[in-house]
Amino acid sequence: MKTFIREKKIFCGKNYLEVDIFSLTETERKKKKKSRKRTKESLLTQRNKNDKNTRRKFIQLTEANFNNDDLHVSLTYNEECYPQNYEEACKNVDNFLRKIDRERKKRGLERLKYILVTDYAEDEEGNLIRRPHHHVLINKGLDRDLIEKKWSIGNGKNPKRLGWANAYRLQHDFNTGFHRLCEYIVRHRNKQRKYSCSTNLIRPESTTNDNKFSYRKLANFARGGLDIEKIEKMYKGWTITDKDRGFEAVYNDYTGWAVYLKLRRKQ
Repeated sequence: MKTFIREKKIFCGKNYLEVDIFSLTETERKKKKKSRKRTKESLLTQRNKNDKNTRRKFIQLTEANFNNDDLHVSLTYNEECYPQNYEEACKNVDNFLRKIDRERKKRGLERLKYILVTDYAEDEEGNLIRRPHHHVLINKGLDRDLIEKKWSIGNGKNPKRLGWANAYRLQHDFNTGFHRLCEYIVRHRNKQRKYSCSTNLIRPESTTNDNKFSYRKLANFARGGLDIEKIEKMYKGWTITDKDRGFEAVYNDYTGWAVYLKLRRKQ
């Protein structure tokens, strides 16, 4: 069966690019959309499985939408306000996000942009068996103390705090970007996890090319390992800054070689 080598570029904002180079059969080629024009990737939704691909999409959305001085907000519960189930926890965090969005609108700021991860564990009957908590990435504009106070019940002068709320400024590392932060957020593999995001996020865009690589060229590229000079010639204006995660070559007896690149705009 005839095979093709596809190069897929995923542009995540202006400064981060992922490249997948892999083989596919004629049948797979017909099923997978081919376009040299940029097409929008899907957003992170509850339908996404909690697997490697979801974590990857989480990183891509973060890189495309957030920068230094945007915020990572961590939300926990005290004993008095401990939610009885996942649905109640969702109601609490949704109410928090609505309060933030209303405050931004009141002050003439752009609408709230967010990525939400809820970390929890429940038994077979749906009862929470481990204290849930939430991680939210949001755009800058509001004072951190004000944001933390919104993690509460009620809108009067003395709203009841649901628990601890801590807002931290994001710090983008030139070499690794937000990868370490994203890995920290999704690190607890023994827990269930739900992802969601606002619909106004910038969606990564992708292009495909089935003519750039031959099977031999891909195999030589994969076997050659990390060669930054060569990669910079292939992808002008881009470079690999993360030597641990930036180049990955994988061999499969059925599909052959695949190469995955994580590139950043040269400064």
